[in-house]
Amino acid sequence: MTDENRLILFRGPFGLKCAPHVNSELEIIVVTCGSFDISVGDTVIPAKSGEAVLILPYETHAFTPHEDAEGRVYMF
Repeated sequence: MTDENRLILFRGPFGLKCAPHVNSELEIIVVTCGSFDISVGDTVIPAKSGEAVLILPYETHAFTPHEDAEGRVYMF
């Protein structure tokens, strides 16, 4: 599997609001432009360009971009 198969690119706002969900994989959300609110369980983590958040397997999480935010999601 190539890195491109494990990478999800996302761009906001366009009404994008990721619904809370759970994955069996380790997930890293990287903000490449702008900012996001990333919810992990009951905690909201504000993340801005250049920052990343590690989501452990089976943790409920979601993210919401602000303005013209862009980012990447890596799943392992």
